[in-house]
Amino acid sequence: MSRGVFRSLKGFDRARERYPRVSAPVTLVYSENDWSKPAERDRVANALTDVHRITVPRTGHFSALERPDEMARILLDAA
Repeated sequence: MSRGVFRSLKGFDRARERYPRVSAPVTLVYSENDWSKPAERDRVANALTDVHRITVPRTGHFSALERPDEMARILLDAA
């Protein structure tokens, strides 16, 4: 799994360049104990124009596996 993530990093960087052109509302969902750094989360949020941020407490990177009911609620609320 790690190899796939590392192979995709250049694509993630290229995608970030497009964030300012996103005109649809975006909900960013992060887990409290995720590997992403707060500065990176802020950078993504600041690049978007209409953004709502949610942090799922007591959860690691795989929030859909760890707290599926909470993730389903978030998705339904965003719809």
